[in-house]
Amino acid sequence: MNDASAVRRRRLRTGLSYVLLVLIAVVFLFPFVIAVVTSFKTEPDATANPLTLIPSPFTTEAYRELFKDQDFLLWVKNSVIVTLSVTITEFFTQSRKS
Repeated sequence: MNDASAVRRRRLRTGLSYVLLVLIAVVFLFPFVIAVVTSFKTEPDATANPLTLIPSPFTTEAYRELFKDQDFLLWVKNSVIVTLSVTITEFFTQSRKS
């Protein structure tokens, strides 16, 4: 086996590794992309065509309803308070064990 053959094999392995990693990334990111795209669809379009990547028609009605009719900012504030409380508590209780 010569060096050129070994280099070619290593490049092929590296290339296949990258292809596999990209495929895994697509599998994990696809649901997030669908969720974001669906948030810009009308309700009938979202139920009729849940996996389309281009909303037709494009609308921001869901976001208008979220901020107009709901206490969304209160929910975010509560989530931040709980997250920070748990993180700080865990930090101090776990640092004593070490």
